[in-house]
Amino acid sequence: MIQGHLAIASVPIQEWKTVYNPCEALSIGTIFPELNMPFFKTDSMGAGGQHSVLKGCADIPARAGENSEGQQQEAMMRQIQEVSFMADDVRLYMDTHPEDQKGLELLQNVLSKRSMLMEEFAEKFFPLTTDCMTKIFERNPKSHCYCWKEGPMPWEGGCA
Repeated sequence: MIQGHLAIASVPIQEWKTVYNPCEALSIGTIFPELNMPFFKTDSMGAGGQHSVLKGCADIPARAGENSEGQQQEAMMRQIQEVSFMADDVRLYMDTHPEDQKGLELLQNVLSKRSMLMEEFAEKFFPLTTDCMTKIFERNPKSHCYCWKEGPMPWEGGCA
């Protein structure tokens, strides 16, 4: 048997660049445009060989009756999912780039925004985590509302 090298892998160190907005990041699966590589080259091509462009959150048209409670709840849940995804992706980046100040700043911002959204969601609808419930009891220590019965169970889509 001949022993030799079939190949030598070269993996460049990722550098901080611009990131996708939360809506695009969740839809694409990464916050980093340079990591958005389609499995097949044709996956990124639209009609006539042009690269397709993902619609951003601002480009998605509002639905009629957007003010219904169910739609508000769905929209807020989507925001929480988007920000949570960004937090996870930046945290993974920070595992290999602990000194990157731009990454740390973004992580702090998205964690703060996530906390605010989770708190707001708990006040309007129901708590998604026990941390959200803690805020309710901090404001009203005599509260008897655990509110779990107000929302879907985790297997019904209740977890962010």
